[in-house]
Amino acid sequence: MNKTNVAIAMVAFLWLAIPVNAQFGKLKDKISGGKSGGGSFAEFNEEKDEMGITGEYHSLTDKRSYGMRFVKEQDGKIVNKLQYFEKKGKEPQLELSMKESYFLKNKVKLS
Repeated sequence: MNKTNVAIAMVAFLWLAIPVNAQFGKLKDKISGGKSGGGSFAEFNEEKDEMGITGEYHSLTDKRSYGMRFVKEQDGKIVNKLQYFEKKGKEPQLELSMKESYFLKNKVKLS
């Protein structure tokens, strides 16, 4: 009788654990806003820029791909932006402004 109760409890636990695990997976996707790193950014590898930053990058932890693009000029102005893409699309998920030092531009050190 004791072994029967243990067996029934184990079967009931496994039967309940499978749907609960599926629900937690859906909840995790909703909280994180869906899966990031969607798609391949291989076309970024074809683009060339002055800094050599533009390209496809891969995460070490989850093996997803991300894209980065360096933009030197925009609308005739020097902007030096780094655009970060998690998903396919024209709009980046994050834009960073990069500052060049006067020494790198003119090889003159100001003191």
